[in-house]
Amino acid sequence: MKIRLGDRVWKTPYALRENGKDKLLEGTVIWIHPKGRFYVLRFDLPGGSFCESFSE
Repeated sequence: MKIRLGDRVWKTPYALRENGKDKLLEGTVIWIHPKGRFYVLRFDLPGGSFCESFSE
């Protein structure tokens, strides 16, 4: 699967992992490394948003 800007992707943010229970959230791809090594997702939550990078 090739990731593109604006794609909606389901991932478990590192910041929200708890005792082996992964919480999947839908994030929006906002940046992709020029050589495709990783991408950044923005997660929008009711209290605000945050970004995290992922590699495939």
